[in-house]
Amino acid sequence: MAEGEGDDLVDDVVEIIILKLPLKSILKFRCVSKKLSCRISDYRFSRRHYKLARCQKTVNHRLIIISSSQMESLDLQAKSSSIRKLTCPFLELEQWRFLQVTLLVSSSGLVCASLDPHKNFILWNPSTTFFSKLPDPDLGGYFSEEEAEEVEFSVYHYGFGCVSATDDYKLLIWFRINSDFEELLIFSWKNQIWRAISGAPKWINRITQSQGALSNEKLHWHFDQNNGLYESHEEEDCILTFDLENEEFGKLSLPDFDDNDDHLEYANLLGVSCEGCLYVLHHMEDWFSSMTSASIWYMKEYGVTDSWSKLFDLKISHEPLEPITCLGPIFFMEKSSAYGYGNKFTEIKYQHQPQPHIDLLKRENLLDMIVCEETLSR
Repeated sequence: MAEGEGDDLVDDVVEIIILKLPLKSILKFRCVSKKLSCRISDYRFSRRHYKLARCQKTVNHRLIIISSSQMESLDLQAKSSSIRKLTCPFLELEQWRFLQVTLLVSSSGLVCASLDPHKNFILWNPSTTFFSKLPDPDLGGYFSEEEAEEVEFSVYHYGFGCVSATDDYKLLIWFRINSDFEELLIFSWKNQIWRAISGAPKWINRITQSQGALSNEKLHWHFDQNNGLYESHEEEDCILTFDLENEEFGKLSLPDFDDNDDHLEYANLLGVSCEGCLYVLHHMEDWFSSMTSASIWYMKEYGVTDSWSKLFDLKISHEPLEPITCLGPIFFMEKSSAYGYGNKFTEIKYQHQPQPHIDLLKRENLLDMIVCEETLSR
């Protein structure tokens, strides 16, 4: 055996062993030696560990919660409630210390956060504390210097996910400028550039939720023909999709909900399970737009309309003190529970056992929340 080959063999064996460990144990190994720390921090190692954990269904999920006073993390797979304070490393930097964080989307353990309406986008891994600022998109080219000072930017719709074929992360954002001009841009982590996207449907402004649900490397938003100033009869209610790999829009059909009363108002919210399956929360609203009942549907076979199946109907465990007029992102776990949030900073949780019901858990000053996988991604 040539000199050095024995050491390489030992390193490879050690890596195989470490790959099978849970993330928390792997993070402790970074303190063993600088060589081992570099190996664990390597991008290829993190991808191999994530793929293996996905196959073995051992990826853990945490709920990141932001309140007016602190940031917290809740272990969703723990048998008992495990909430701990979470430190946000980029907020410790002088230039960002007093900015408000908005959690946009999460994929493969990376959270995309925003510190401004149109710039300072951050990719952050809460498990490893890794973070990196994205280049700011160039939106000033549409205006003169004098006009740019008075322009109001806002993030309208967005989505984020990994493209396995090219091993790239992509962030898609609709920017609304001065309430009357929109620009659709996509960012490639691999190429480190923003590009404009064309071919968006003209009825795209009738999307009812901001965050795109990621499933099968496609982003999904619910389209409501009645959402807007005027009713539209050009398209039926459906699911708008965006393929992150070929960057093309498409459509999926919603389930046949069999609603008996056409005079009642219904709303739909898309979500995903920890296995990546697409779900729909279908809920009835009263005249004050408050959620009164709901049902959960999921797509057994992606892209096949006939595979939509109702899991169960939900009952509200107790009446909310104030109407829930907007329901935030929903994340489904093992067909047994889900998390989301509504207006007035109300955390919403549903449990399947012993019977389907919804709990409305009041958390004071809840500003934002997002579900994130625990990975080594960077």
